[in-house]
Amino acid sequence: MKKKNIFFIVISIIIVLVIFIIINEVIPIIKEKDCKNRIFNEMEDKSNDVIRGIVGIILENNKDDLATYKGIGSGVIFDKKDNIYYVVTARHVVNFENSNLKIFTKDTNFSGQTIKADDNVNFEIPDDNYYNSLLDGKIEYISKNDDIAIISFEYDGDLSVLDFETNKLTINDKIMVIGHPEGNRYQINYGYIKSGLKNIRGDKVIEHNAYMNHGNSGGVALTENMKIAGINISGSFTLLRHFKSGYMIPYDIVKENINIFNTNKNFSNEQINNWSSEKVKMTVNNISNDKMGAKLVIEDKNDIPISWDTSFLIQRLSEANVWYNIKANASIEMLMKIIAPNENGITEIQLDWENVYGELRKGTYRIVKEKNFTTFYSEPFVIE
Repeated sequence: MKKKNIFFIVISIIIVLVIFIIINEVIPIIKEKDCKNRIFNEMEDKSNDVIRGIVGIILENNKDDLATYKGIGSGVIFDKKDNIYYVVTARHVVNFENSNLKIFTKDTNFSGQTIKADDNVNFEIPDDNYYNSLLDGKIEYISKNDDIAIISFEYDGDLSVLDFETNKLTINDKIMVIGHPEGNRYQINYGYIKSGLKNIRGDKVIEHNAYMNHGNSGGVALTENMKIAGINISGSFTLLRHFKSGYMIPYDIVKENINIFNTNKNFSNEQINNWSSEKVKMTVNNISNDKMGAKLVIEDKNDIPISWDTSFLIQRLSEANVWYNIKANASIEMLMKIIAPNENGITEIQLDWENVYGELRKGTYRIVKEKNFTTFYSEPFVIE
């Protein structure tokens, strides 16, 4: 190959690399700086009214009488009963086994040494008393379909309870996000909604450009009305971790989960005790010739009918007790269709049985309903 051709190839590669770096790193650095420094004065003036409704979430792990702390997430208060505050956050912030939740509020007094890294980030080195002021949190609800969770904590102080937006969110709406990115507590950033509803890694989200980072997960995005627009769950970043965009679950999906939580919470022990297995029947229709597919039909005539936020299983009684999980968060390959109960209380579930469990064997089965650690069984049904 001639030296001239090699020279042009090398120059072309260098040009491509320069363009790549400009597009993927230089421009994002400029945009990130703009996102960090952007201020909407009309919203900033209202921030003091809502910031007392924002909490921080830290995980505590205890092993061998030694407590260790990790992670930091955010949440927003949406309800209060007596001295119990209810917070909506992201599922991935709190859904860890063998971990206790610790909560801090705007009133929490921390102790320790603070190191200012730059204009936007403070790093704190805790002393022995740093975590003494944290409140105990409790997981109340974990969504099966969305990155949403609800937690609670007791506190006698006066904190803010925020309302949800009711107007439709549109592209270029202004928003304000509050969270604790990179250890900097109660940081406020501003931005615009950049997309309608889209699917990102299985979550239904809206994209925005208000700066966020680790510590914003579970934090709130607010509209100009200072009402909850959504819950931040993730963002996109360059290879060098420069911010590109944020993703929030919109308020209507968040409210759907809160409604499920409230339904469960109001399901009293008396109602559970009055649930009758005799009013629950299950039949199997449309079994394929190779016994690999089936349509299950559940009929519930109770006053409090089955709902798909409850755990369900199928138990095969023949030969040995075998359990088949058909909870609402079953893999999408298995759970093909759910038709909500009609006026006659009939719920239809269509399962791709083969994909998860293989052959639908002959035998006696029954459906199992679990609620608040109490188990109920339907009348048995037989597959020939």
